[in-house]
Amino acid sequence: MSSTQLQSILVAQRLVTPEQMQYTLETAGDGAGEFTWLELLLLWHLVEEQHVVNHVEAAAKVPRCEPERLSHVPHEVLSLVPADVAIEHRVVPVGLEPDGDLRVAMVDPTDETAVEELEFFCDRRILREAAPATAVAWALHHYYGAASALWPPGQYDRSAA
Repeated sequence: MSSTQLQSILVAQRLVTPEQMQYTLETAGDGAGEFTWLELLLLWHLVEEQHVVNHVEAAAKVPRCEPERLSHVPHEVLSLVPADVAIEHRVVPVGLEPDGDLRVAMVDPTDETAVEELEFFCDRRILREAAPATAVAWALHHYYGAASALWPPGQYDRSAA
C-alpha cells in the first residue's frame, strides 16, 4: 500500500511529524515487507486509528464503513474481489449496489492505484468507504485467512518502537 496523499494528510493534520513519517516509510520499505507504513504507525502507537479514519473520510469525501458491517458480508460479495488483491490493498468488499457498483471498505480510500486495480479485476465501478485498519485486518483474516500486523491481536509486540 502506498499512498502519498494519505501520508500528506496525516502530516498536514499533525497526527504525525514529518520525521516520524519518514522513519516509518524507511522502515516499511517498498511495502513488500511484513508491515505497511500505516500498520507501523498504528503498532508503534504514533497515531490513533480513529483519527486516521476521521481525517481520511473528510479528505477523500467518502463515507465511513462502520466495523460491524464488515462482520456480515455475503459470500457472493466477497467472491467479487480476488483474495490477493484484497489483501495487498487492505480492502474488503461490503456490498453490491443495484446498478452493479461494488462498495469496498478501505484502509486508504485515497489510494488511486488500489481503486484502479480493483476496477480492473472486478470489472465494475468501485465505491470507496473509509474503514479502521484493525477492522479491515480482522475481515481479511476472517474471510481470506490473511494474517497481518494488526490481526490476530497480540501476534506482534506493539510496545516495541
